[in-house]
Amino acid sequence: MAASHAPERAPRAEYGSGTFAATDTITIEEAGFRLELSPGTVLGVAGAPAGPAALIEALTGAARKKRWTVAHAGWPDQLGSPRKAARLGAGYVTGDRAHKGVLHSLPIIDNVMASRRVTRGALLAGGSEGGECLDLLKALKVKAASVWDLPSTLSGGTQQKLLLARWLGLPSRLLVLEEPTRGVDIGTKREIYQLIRQMAASGTMIVWWSTENVELLEVCDRVIAFDTEGRCAGVMDRDDFSEEKLVTLTGMAA
Repeated sequence: MAASHAPERAPRAEYGSGTFAATDTITIEEAGFRLELSPGTVLGVAGAPAGPAALIEALTGAARKKRWTVAHAGWPDQLGSPRKAARLGAGYVTGDRAHKGVLHSLPIIDNVMASRRVTRGALLAGGSEGGECLDLLKALKVKAASVWDLPSTLSGGTQQKLLLARWLGLPSRLLVLEEPTRGVDIGTKREIYQLIRQMAASGTMIVWWSTENVELLEVCDRVIAFDTEGRCAGVMDRDDFSEEKLVTLTGMAA
């Protein structure tokens, strides 16, 4: 049986020095449910894939069916596509690192700078990219012999850092993460937790889907839970976190 107490929680970096005003909120809504996210919030997403996947598709411009409404001042009713979403400030890190995340045939620099090129509308590499890439790798403690090496020269955990580096330092209003700690060692997990909190402290709203309930309860401010049918079963605030309650809402132990 799952323990009824929450794990020791990661320290929450205080929001205040970020890019966005406290009123710069995003509202997500479906039939009978409405949730408002403030800058700097880390929202965990728990449950079987159907519910989280539908929400993530809406937040990243990939939804084919209009189940969720995502509202933000200056955004259209539908984000249209992941490219349009990225240019509006909604970033995304896929949970399928091997097949949809890492660009295996391209060097490290192209992997790191990919999102910047999309948001800037750049088709070709800029002259300052080498230095910018090195700064991002240094910030994430990534050691590579050369930015022109292929990602295959790096461990799986370090490849995951490349995907996160794509969004580090960009003025993103929202960053959606799918299983960002899957398949990495405990040390890299702790570094990713810290990075998520740092991004939140800059004002970015983080939506993080994980099948590991414990890490959601440790790092997040709120958790939205979906049941096994993909329906929203409730939202837990940080003061009410418990593994037992989350297992009850999702119908899944983790």
